[in-house]
Order: sequence, then C-alpha cells, then structure tokens
Amino acid sequence: CHGFGRIRPCLLPEGEGWRIGPLLADSPDLAELLLRHLMDRHQGVILIDSPGANQLANPLMERLGFNIVSKTLRMYRGEQPPTSMKEVYGLACLELG
Repeated sequence: CHGFGRIRPCLLPEGEGWRIGPLLADSPDLAELLLRHLMDRHQGVILIDSPGANQLANPLMERLGFNIVSKTLRMYRGEQPPTSMKEVYGLACLELG
C-alpha cells in the first residue's frame, strides 16, 4: 500500500461537515491525488488535522485551499519515540494521533 485516505462526516458548531484522516502517502504527489479524490466527492466544510512534523504537508494543504484555524502542540514525557511523520499528511484524529 503506497497511500490511504479516509473521509467521514463530522459535526461542527455551524452544522455538518467532513473530516479527513488518516491520510498516509509515500509522496506529496500521492497525498495530493488522494486528497483531491476525497474532496471532489464531498461538498461543504472539510477539516484535516495535518501534523507539523511533516514539513511537506503544510504547503500541500495551503495549495489545496486549506487554512490554519488552530494548532496543536505535540508533547512527550521522556524521550521522543523514533517515529517518522514524513508519510503522514492527516492524523486519524487528535485524540488518537
């Protein structure tokens, strides 16, 4: 598997919308292809929690019209686990990471 994306309905203060995540891809080009496919099939507000640890994710999101509405700080107690985020473009959810 070189990439995977999921979109699901979500409740928003202003009504209903969509949330993308997880979104995993081997490359920014594949992440963009997956995102465009998911967005083309769903109308309205679409949210994605994109990790700041993947420096390629933010420019991609901005190019596709996403705006930063909030930020989350990733914190560890003790040493940071040796986990690469370079293939993660969208988190499953902030509660799950």
